Amino acid sequence: MPDLATAAAGFRTMGSRPEELLKALRQLQQVRGTPPDAAFPIICQTLASAAADAELRAIEDFGVLGEAIFARIAAGGDAGVTGLFSEPALAAYRQRTGGPVEPGQVQGLADKLIAANRVARPGHGRYTVVDPFVREVWLARQTLLGR
Repeated sequence: MPDLATAAAGFRTMGSRPEELLKALRQLQQVRGTPPDAAFPIICQTLASAAADAELRAIEDFGVLGEAIFARIAAGGDAGVTGLFSEPALAAYRQRTGGPVEPGQVQGLADKLIAANRVARPGHGRYTVVDPFVREVWLARQTLLGR
């Protein structure tokens, strides 16, 4: 078993997800010849990356407009964002998609993102990303892509 500090760091690496911690500990049991404190961070990083990839693929399934909407919500911080249907937001969506975007399209995709448990609406007109880990990974990838 890894020491407590290594286990805690691995747990944070995986977005503080207990199910991912259990997977990492199970994988660690299969490792031979490498000290647990050396192997565990690698296992955690690999699992975190795989989990993030799966979450981001799910967002990509909403298409370019869905990604643009999610990006706007993710950029809003922990408190979320308002103005998802404002003219500046619609203009940004049009620029990203390269085509016309109507408020009804945005509303439909926002509802689908909520139904898929990717986005929440904590108050009237306010939207947030449900999983802070996914938000962090999304923003990091957007930075890498120069968006």
